[in-house]
Amino acid sequence: MTIRPLTRLSALLLFALPLAGAPLAHAAPTPAKRPAAPAKAPAAPAKAGDWANMVTLLPNGAFVLGNPAAKTTLVEYFSYTCSHCKAFADEGMPTIKQSWVRSGAIKVEFRNWVRDPFDLVAALLARCGGQSRFLANHESIYAGYEPWMDKVIPYSRAHPEIDDPKNYNAATFADIAEKTGLTATLTRNGLTGPQINACLADQKALATVLNLTAGSWNAVPDFPGTPTFLLNGKLVPNTASWATLKGHLPPLPTSAN
Repeated sequence: MTIRPLTRLSALLLFALPLAGAPLAHAAPTPAKRPAAPAKAPAAPAKAGDWANMVTLLPNGAFVLGNPAAKTTLVEYFSYTCSHCKAFADEGMPTIKQSWVRSGAIKVEFRNWVRDPFDLVAALLARCGGQSRFLANHESIYAGYEPWMDKVIPYSRAHPEIDDPKNYNAATFADIAEKTGLTATLTRNGLTGPQINACLADQKALATVLNLTAGSWNAVPDFPGTPTFLLNGKLVPNTASWATLKGHLPPLPTSAN
């Protein structure tokens, strides 16, 4: 059985759920103790070499890696269950991060595009801990892609009910995270079980992720799938890999070559 990507209608239906004002069905109760607030944004780095570790949070909920004042913005619409996105994370992002981002020439904006419930759970967990933890969470999820997907497929076979967005709730998300290994991945990154469960029950985070997905059709009316790239707001056409994207990037500053 393959994991079926969400259709546009399904994505918009998902988007409507948290915005309707009602809690998710059978959502886990709010923990008595509130999780610690996300760490504040780090101070502006003293030198360009620090930009490769600088993560900020935009008002739309997307995370941005690099110099917030960079002249070029590369937007990636991505999915954690997308094999092409995994390939780009392996082949392209290390070079972009260490060259264009580190030099301050480019900032990368990560926008979620939810394909299925597994991708949604991973997106919520990647946000867990805020901007101070996002990059490590994001990279760890992709680093464990193959063993994770090996568990996703049998889980999907055993739980056909998760194809229905009406069954998306905190308890289901926690079960997916635990049984596919995502909980273990995030635990290795320093998050606790209660923190992880709180992130999976976070209505605001859920609305943010689904809002980013729903907004993709405003940015790209004929959205082609993931990964999709924008450079300074314009679609980079026929591009879904590092090999096809790299020729569209601006020249590196002389000091970065």
